Amino acid sequence: MGCFIMKKSIITIILSVMLLLVLCSAVGVKLVEKTELKEELLKRYEKSEGEEKNKLKVKIIKNVLTVIDKKYDSDIINDSVLTILQGDVVGDDLTDAVFVVSMGGKDTVIAVYSKLGSNYTYSGKIDNLFEIKAIQTLEMGEGEKGIIIFRELADQMLGAYESGVFLRAYKWNGNEFDSVFNVIESYTAYWNELWDKVKSAEDSYWLNITQESISNYSATPTPTVYLKGTQKYLESKKSNLINLPNYNEFETKAQRGLLQTYYWSNKWNNFIIGEGTEVKSGDVVAIIDDLSQEPFSLVEEDNRYRIKRSDGSISVACKSNIMPIKK
Repeated sequence: MGCFIMKKSIITIILSVMLLLVLCSAVGVKLVEKTELKEELLKRYEKSEGEEKNKLKVKIIKNVLTVIDKKYDSDIINDSVLTILQGDVVGDDLTDAVFVVSMGGKDTVIAVYSKLGSNYTYSGKIDNLFEIKAIQTLEMGEGEKGIIIFRELADQMLGAYESGVFLRAYKWNGNEFDSVFNVIESYTAYWNELWDKVKSAEDSYWLNITQESISNYSATPTPTVYLKGTQKYLESKKSNLINLPNYNEFETKAQRGLLQTYYWSNKWNNFIIGEGTEVKSGDVVAIIDDLSQEPFSLVEEDNRYRIKRSDGSISVACKSNIMPIKK
């Protein structure tokens, strides 16, 4: 009797394991389906118009949101803007697809799918950004991973009295996307000294900082970004004002030209403006930005660099502690 019960238990366990394997296999198929988009679907989307195009858009967006585990109302998905950019991003010499789903505000989802036969399979995503104004890829050569550059508009003028356009670039490292470039292209911000509660009302003015610049890219011989523009620091003509004055009610207190060059470095896996030696440690670091060139430093001097160390960590350091290395 005991042996019969034991055999029955063993059979039950075997059947349970077999059932579990079947279920796992079924789930696996569903997961694969969810992480893939057929090339034929993308071609139909590009050629379609009107209601048919919107249906295909919704289908693609739902796939992207499912893969990255995000849920949105149907109305938001229907109203979303889908942009598809193609290029070799993951460095396999095949055409990858970058899906940019803009849902308004700081709610732009970016996912990259790699080409696999007649399908595109999900590879990774990029952190949510504000509104994307433009996208482009920089090819890095045969077998090299490409770089995706976004022009991001962050408009918070209604709440924080600031608005800016930022250039952000990302590069696939084999597992995820690394941020390799992040600079201000244009910027405007207002500040009322009354908010600080340091000065008297009669001595408190509205302040305005602006930067207007243009950026240009060069892919050869080394990927390079050129930034050229003007920065201004303005102050309202009248003090003790609660409401934001009109632009013509400000006067310029300081201004300067901006000219900066960032070039790609395989060594640092980043766009940099140069290398330097840290005085205290003797370590060589990458100088990825000069904070004295940011618009805020027109109001308060900032003699620091943003640097990247050999371990990949990023921090700021006083210029006095970094000796630039001449090329």
